[in-house]
Amino acid sequence: MAKLLKYCAKFPGEILRNAAIAMVKFYQVFLSPAKVALFGQNARCRFSPTCSQFALLMFRKYNCCRALYFSIRRILRCNPIWRRRKVN
Repeated sequence: MAKLLKYCAKFPGEILRNAAIAMVKFYQVFLSPAKVALFGQNARCRFSPTCSQFALLMFRKYNCCRALYFSIRRILRCNPIWRRRKVN
């Protein structure tokens, strides 16, 4: 137990990073398929790699704050509610 607490005190960023990665994976396994089942094929991400896969890449590459910034920016660009609509 003391070894775990020492590790947690030394690397608090690792704990946040692992928690964020776990949340993204939970979304990929449980929520994303449910979203597609409820709302159809239009509920899929329009980017490749998908927004959740991009978030995983960012959390593995950058610190938590920077990865969260990049992930939220990507999700807002993908989401049809926040997308700027072009009027012809």
